Parts: sequence; structure tokens; C-alpha cells
Amino acid sequence: MKQVGIEGLTVERGLELFDTAMGLDDPALVPIQLDLPTLRQAADNLPEILHALAPPARRRSAAGKADPGGLRRTLDALDADGQDALLRELVTGLAAGLLGYQDASGIDPERDFLELGFDSLMAMELRSALSEAIGLRLPSMVVFDHKSAAALARFLLAEISAAGPVTGALSADGTPQEAAGAGRPPSGAAADTLSQLFREALQNGTLQKAMTMLNAVAETRPAFTSAADIPALPVPVRLMEGPAGRTRLICLSTPMATSGVYQHAHIANHFKGIRGVAGIPLPGFARGDSLPATNDAAAEVLAEAALEAAGGERFVLAGYSAGGILAHAAAMHLEQRGVRPAGVVLMDSYLPDVSSALLDGLLETMLEMEKTFDGFDSARLSSMGRYSNMLGSFPLEGLQAPVLFLQCARPFPGADTDGPGNAWQAAPWNGNQTVRGVGANHFTMLEEGAPDCARAIEEWLGTLG
Repeated sequence: MKQVGIEGLTVERGLELFDTAMGLDDPALVPIQLDLPTLRQAADNLPEILHALAPPARRRSAAGKADPGGLRRTLDALDADGQDALLRELVTGLAAGLLGYQDASGIDPERDFLELGFDSLMAMELRSALSEAIGLRLPSMVVFDHKSAAALARFLLAEISAAGPVTGALSADGTPQEAAGAGRPPSGAAADTLSQLFREALQNGTLQKAMTMLNAVAETRPAFTSAADIPALPVPVRLMEGPAGRTRLICLSTPMATSGVYQHAHIANHFKGIRGVAGIPLPGFARGDSLPATNDAAAEVLAEAALEAAGGERFVLAGYSAGGILAHAAAMHLEQRGVRPAGVVLMDSYLPDVSSALLDGLLETMLEMEKTFDGFDSARLSSMGRYSNMLGSFPLEGLQAPVLFLQCARPFPGADTDGPGNAWQAAPWNGNQTVRGVGANHFTMLEEGAPDCARAIEEWLGTLG
């Protein structure tokens, strides 16, 4: 059953689902634990009842070569309402193809992309298809930044209007070569030699030299020693609105090159109507940003940003992977100032003395995800180098706030599972941390494992009073 995507249930989980079922009015229920990535591999042959969970293999709805010039001429002939309708049709059509629908009729243009079932890879694919369709290079996170097809269509119209005439010239990979007035530098690994050098260094087995190279680049960038050195704190992104008076969840991004506040969006979806969730980006990952010069500077800025995101409400800090170390450091900084967070959530956060073999596996998987993120530019990679160099210097003892440790139950691709015990598995840092399991691996816990993460966090918050 596991091979086709159906997981077994523990006694505790089975009884929990039974209790839930007894409290519902539905006449027929199936308590089942699904492994969605495995299920989707056989999506074309699944029973109809499972198609909503694992739609048929993705297929692009835009056939043939894109014609940005033709789209522009059509838009020029329409009034404002017609332009909006055309671009909505473009976005929903492409989205429907990626989701496996026969047509766009099942796509509500006002509905959040995350609620429709989009993940990071699908968002990147939609962004690439739209870039090709309109002849403009779009920001990497444009889909999640604008949340719905309707909002994204309005953004596209503004971009097209500001860009001027398009050439329609496409590169070999189908992306626009140039758009007059676009004003954006080319992105992706092919245009950024640091990414290729880093990849080659890792492939040659020189991890330490690869990280030294990233740190050398980081040293050439501007740095801050306190919050007073930067023009503004990192701007929190509201991932979910929540009722006043409820403890807020504030998530810090991981310092890996795959960093981004929207990593936590799927978890945030499970708190709809329950509590507010915000994401805080790490300073340095965008071009033009300054990097923290010291551990204290990083902890101070992230702590200040967390207070701003909390808006005076009680809050819990959370961090995924190495982001957990930063969340822990920010919490300790706040406690030293006399501000105690309600708690800290560490999401599969390895200790900084992680073995080189394990780090090799993590970085290898990260590089396999590079295309999803439209390439890792020098700002992203050098920031990863700076923060990675800091991780081993943050204090890990002395925090007074309670800590929840979310532990992945499955090894990630490339993990060494032949070693003694579960050496690949992240472990709690001390005996005082509450541990809860997540039915996913390190790289899928924020999407596939999001329901487990949210459930464990909510249950734990209920114990804090």
C-alpha cells in the first residue's frame, strides 16, 4: 500500500481520526494517510475520487510558441475591462494546465494560489510561462507575491504598460532575451558564474573551499553591526490573518539559498481563522541588501523585526532547518532585553556541528532545486555563506521559553541511511524540548508535511496556556 501512496496509521493517529469522525455529521468517511508525492506519480491512473488530491500529470495549457507582440496588439485594442479579462484568462488558463484541469472553468481567479494547490515548483513554472507569454522577465516570487489570478493579472497589465514595446525575441530555453524598458538584469545560474563555481566545487568534493569562496564574496558586500545601521528592518509578510488576542506564529526564513518567507505559507494555511502567521525574510538575500557583520547584529535585527510583526500580541518564533537556530538566537536576544516570547518552534533544525556527509547531502538536494528558484544569484549564495559561517557561534543554551522540536520521520533523498541508527535525522538539542514527529522528509515537511506541522504546533500552543 505504501508503494502506491497509502501510509499506515499509528494506533494514536487512528484513534484520533476515529474521534474526529464521531463528531462529524458526514455519513461516510475514510480515515487515510496519503503520501501525496508518491500518489501523484500514478496520478493518471488514479480513481476519480482521488483526482482532487493528486490531479493528472501537469500539462501546459499554452500550446505553440508565445507571441508577446500579438498579445500587446490585442491588449491595445481593448478597454480597461477587456484588458483585465484577457490577462485573467491567460493566468487562469496556464494555472489550470499546471493543476491538471481540462480547462480554466475550475479556477476561481479570486482564490489564493496556495488554496488552489500550488507549490513552489508550480509557482515557478507559472512565472516562466507568463514571462514567455508577455515577453517580460518577471520576479521569481511573482505568483505568491500577488496571491490570486486576479491580482496577478492586474500586476501583469501594469508591467506591460510600463515596459513599452516588446521584441518577442526568445532565448534557446524559451525565456525572453530582452524587453525594452523592463529594467531587470538577467537572472538564473547561467548569468551568475558564482553559482557554477560553487556547483563545481561541491562536485569536486571540496565543500570547505566552496563555502570559503562564498564567504569571500560576502566580505565584499556592505555589512551592518546593529539595527541602527540599516535604513529599515526586514518587512514582515502576513501569511495568514488571525483573530486578535491569539498567540501569533512568526516564522524566520532558513539561511540556505532556497530561503524565502513563502516556505511557510502551506503551514500558515492550516491556521486560517485560528491565529495570525507572519514570515520574516533574512537581510542580505536580495541584491543591494547589507549582511550582518556579527551574530549579535543578526539576532538584534531579527528580534526587532519579530516584535514589529507581533504588533503587541503574544507570539511564538519558528524557524525551519538552520532558520531554527536564528529563531532561537532572536528569542534569546529578546529574553536578554526582558521580552520573553511565548515559545520557539524548531522545524527539523540540525545542530550546527552537522556532519560533512550530511551537509553534502543537504547541499546536493539544494542544488537540484536551483531551477525551481530561477537560479541562485550571488546575493543569495554569499548570504548563505555568511549565515552558515555564523551558525556555529550562536549560543544554544540558556533560553527560558519552551521549545517544540518538529522531527521529520523520513530520510531526505541522498541521506546516508546505511549508517548507525538514524544518523540522518535531526535530533532535539536537549531533553527539555518537546518532540513531535512529521510524516515527511527534510525537504518536503513544509508542503507535504504542512498538516502534521500545523497540527503539532496548534496542540503544543494549547499546552502553553
